[in-house]
Amino acid sequence: MGKKIYKKSCGVIPVYEQGDKKLFLVIHQNNGHWAFPKGGMEEGESEEKTALRELGEEAGIGVSTLMPDSRILEEYDIEEECGLVLKQVVYFIGLVDGLDVKIQKEEIQDFAWLSFDKALARMTYNSTRRVLRKANDYLLSSNL
Repeated sequence: MGKKIYKKSCGVIPVYEQGDKKLFLVIHQNNGHWAFPKGGMEEGESEEKTALRELGEEAGIGVSTLMPDSRILEEYDIEEECGLVLKQVVYFIGLVDGLDVKIQKEEIQDFAWLSFDKALARMTYNSTRRVLRKANDYLLSSNL
């Protein structure tokens, strides 16, 4: 068995507030799964800067407020050509001002703004559902 490889990505859980209702942006990646915008860190970038850059690149939107202390960690193993990879994804909750999305067609095939329950049902993986639950709990405890 080979040495385990670690890869780190960062992303944003985009949230749009519509009155007392919250909508979450989920993206359908070209590899087939539904998740949140995320991507790899570049040299010298902070986790927050990577997350915001990736949101801009993949969804064409910015965040009006990155919620304080909203760092949520997702970890899972994936099989790649190089062997088993432990993937670590750091997410931040970001409030956005509008629903306009311009997807990066090279990586994203579709998107949807969904309520918590519908977003939970749309997610492909249990680890991403856990991230969404933690984000929703954070938002509920923040009285937003």
